[in-house]
Amino acid sequence: MSVTRFECLPNELVFEIFEYFDKCALYYSFYSLNTRLSYLLTAKQWYLLNFINSNKLTFARVCQNIIPQYIRSLSLYNRHSPITECSIIINQIPMFFSLFSVVELVNLCTLKLFDIKEHELKLISFDLYNLSYLLIELDSRRTTQQCFSETFLFLLLSNAIPTLRRLSFSANGTVIDFKQQVATTTSNIEYLSMNNICIDHMEQLLKYVPRLKYFSYSIDTSYPEFYTITVNNLQSIVSNLVCLKLKFNFKLDFGYIETVLGEFPKLKYLTLEVTTCMEDKKLVDGNHWKQLIQRYLPLLTKFSFLFKIGTAIPVDIDTFRTSFWFDEHRWFVQYDHHINNMYSYVYTHPYINRQFDIEAISTCTTVRTAPLFLQRTMYNNVRQLSLTFTIFGETILSDRYYSNISTLKISNEHKIYISFYKLRTLINLSTIKLLIFDNNKTQIIYRLFKYLPNLNSLYLYDSHLIQITNIFDSYLNEKIQKIFINLSTSISNRQLENLFRTFSNLDELHIRIDNIDDILLIINKMRKLSFLFVQCSDEQRLRQLDDIRQWLMENTLLNNNFNLIQQASNELHIWIDRYCL
Repeated sequence: MSVTRFECLPNELVFEIFEYFDKCALYYSFYSLNTRLSYLLTAKQWYLLNFINSNKLTFARVCQNIIPQYIRSLSLYNRHSPITECSIIINQIPMFFSLFSVVELVNLCTLKLFDIKEHELKLISFDLYNLSYLLIELDSRRTTQQCFSETFLFLLLSNAIPTLRRLSFSANGTVIDFKQQVATTTSNIEYLSMNNICIDHMEQLLKYVPRLKYFSYSIDTSYPEFYTITVNNLQSIVSNLVCLKLKFNFKLDFGYIETVLGEFPKLKYLTLEVTTCMEDKKLVDGNHWKQLIQRYLPLLTKFSFLFKIGTAIPVDIDTFRTSFWFDEHRWFVQYDHHINNMYSYVYTHPYINRQFDIEAISTCTTVRTAPLFLQRTMYNNVRQLSLTFTIFGETILSDRYYSNISTLKISNEHKIYISFYKLRTLINLSTIKLLIFDNNKTQIIYRLFKYLPNLNSLYLYDSHLIQITNIFDSYLNEKIQKIFINLSTSISNRQLENLFRTFSNLDELHIRIDNIDDILLIINKMRKLSFLFVQCSDEQRLRQLDDIRQWLMENTLLNNNFNLIQQASNELHIWIDRYCL
């Protein structure tokens, strides 16, 4: 349909079409095309704004034209993180709240703040009287335990936002002491998620949330305080709880899990993820789980688990083939035995995690209870897959299929030949967007590209960069938009020039350099860059951030509309308005 015919559509139909767009993409695509479309975009409608992966221009344009009173959902990110270890700091949260105050967001129902820092958290008053869902993920490197604890207790104990029903908090190593807390009221929260937070008195916490229906709690082995947690007398406290998700990563036995679950007799949905090296056979015995469920969880209808156990622990898969598992509940279980590794895995169908590692294909044996027609749907939830080949001519696992992989990492320890035909029987290659290849043979990468029609991102190592620019063609130049270069040494001038020539359409680049002047080359040569992460050994010249900003404006086509952040003495994070170039 041409633009002219589109403009002939009535407003009601245009609004209907707008509903199919991400709201940030909607502004980027239609705003300023003509007066009518700009008016319709700013006419009264509810905004659902998620700024993940937004370039600087899109962020600025949306913020410039939205009406804050119409925002219903808002997600802000301080880090652009396609790969965790390669995240770029972009500081959307302080930028947004420098333009709008919290009190303007009168109709906001959902607020998600990722990697928020302590001083930013203190600036948000939480005067949000329609908010029903709040997610806070703290930047643990920039937030003290005291600040996090105070904020969490304020929101939970004071019932500061009476409309709040869903609260999700994530921190790293935070310990919250509930023993001395006294609440003047109870919370209206029905959904509570807590990640990497240690609660010393769980029953004290749950007393404040009597309406709780969903509780998700994860804890890591690095918190010795967890061993003091008591779980007595919880039945009367959380009588409405029907959905429970628990993630444990420390030494524990089946008896402890039985004690915990025995406190929640009304559960209908249970998800467990346990990593333990204790040799407790009961944890992976279907008969013991049957007895526990029949005794304590009579209402349970959905049970999902992932047990990462020591390889030495024997698993009798037949205990999960009884009528209780197969006929009564239709819960199917799989056992992956890794002979030469520290851990093996026992899990239900479908696999519950988004990440899956096959650490040594040649030494993995699998037994399962699921019927054949369900096997190809086992890994539908997996988005990140890591494969390790250890011997020549290794057989691809033909009894499984990964249909929705977006990130694929292949480790090829002996630089061996890989059958791409067999690889296609294991993975739906058409969904892969990021490829991480830990191998010297760039020809293998080049051959693999032919089977990856939607690939747009690469994670490269030193040896790749030396050879890779000699074999890539213009077709790949158009496809690849993001490159992450893991260099043990800084990139050479020759490699840099080859990079410009081969990947001129990059939107994102992570790189290490010796000379700060190379930043000028990168920005001036790569006119489509939106995200740039630089590690530079020239730390002396990186010390004056204001001088660097002025230097960039004088020697590149950048105007003042870019973010420049220094996370460490040798790092620069640059968020660029691509239309400045």
